[in-house]
Amino acid sequence: MADRDLEIDIEGVDKVLLLRLLHDSARSFPRTARRPFDEQAAHVAVRKYIHYFCGCLIACDISGKRAQHTWRYDWYVGKGSFVETVAMAREIMVGEQQESQLRFQLEA
Repeated sequence: MADRDLEIDIEGVDKVLLLRLLHDSARSFPRTARRPFDEQAAHVAVRKYIHYFCGCLIACDISGKRAQHTWRYDWYVGKGSFVETVAMAREIMVGEQQESQLRFQLEA
């Protein structure tokens, strides 16, 4: 299987958070094309293949439980960047969940 055929497991990952992290690390073409992350547009964008988002090249599909075409993002941003970003999203989500549980315990 070629790297281009790999699908990355993103089940359970908040897709809007993932897109935000991908956007923050992505390049914009031209550099002046970068726009601030648009949360409302992100909720729509994550439902299908994303070529550009807010002026930044994303070039992958995160609409399902497995991300597709991630080699394109890696080619533009750096090898392994997509997998690293997914790991970062999972860490953030775990941290937020633990914080929420701690807050609930303190309020009880």
